[in-house]
Amino acid sequence: MPYKGSGPAATDVAGGQVAFAFDAIAPHLPHIKSNRTRLLASISPKRLAMFPEAPTMAEIGYPQVAASIWYGMMAPAGLPKPIIAKLNAETNRVLGMQEVKDRMETSWPTRASTPRRRTRRTISSNSSVMNWRSGGRW
Repeated sequence: MPYKGSGPAATDVAGGQVAFAFDAIAPHLPHIKSNRTRLLASISPKRLAMFPEAPTMAEIGYPQVAASIWYGMMAPAGLPKPIIAKLNAETNRVLGMQEVKDRMETSWPTRASTPRRRTRRTISSNSSVMNWRSGGRW
């Protein structure tokens, strides 16, 4: 059933209106921590450090259901390179702050920062994105 965002989906899973969801984990964390929702499996290639008891989809017999969810910082095409460099430097500075690291540790299973070239390569060649766009063949 399509949802207009992860928030409503997380609420409906926790409330029992739907049986399960394939979704980013962050919106479900409060419900998992309060035992209103149970993490059945992760689609990440390896077990999540914050939920080591939850198997991966590969471990339960679905190796083709694997992906990593990532977020990117976007800006209009043609943004001057000095502005991009400043945004990158400030973003990395903030992500390096202990308070932010601590907060992210309790909200996100993993985190990373990648150079722009690698991000561009990830977007253009991500096999799971391409497979999911084409309807996936599970």
